[in-house]
Amino acid sequence: MPGISAQLIQQRLYGSDALTMLRLVRRSKELVSAWRRFRQIIKASRNDPRCILTRSLVDRHLAHVESELLGA
Repeated sequence: MPGISAQLIQQRLYGSDALTMLRLVRRSKELVSAWRRFRQIIKASRNDPRCILTRSLVDRHLAHVESELLGA
């Protein structure tokens, strides 16, 4: 096709339902990743529960994850 780049020809077109599903999958992966980091922080804090830095990180991360889950 004259005037159309090869890159444009290789692009796929998705309907709105597919795009919504793709966004949901991407967001779910992000939240799972955040949850894994949170679990690592909790595990580290069990070694020394008096650690102020660790507790601060846990509190900040928990607030972030909760806001993400609530869609804020």
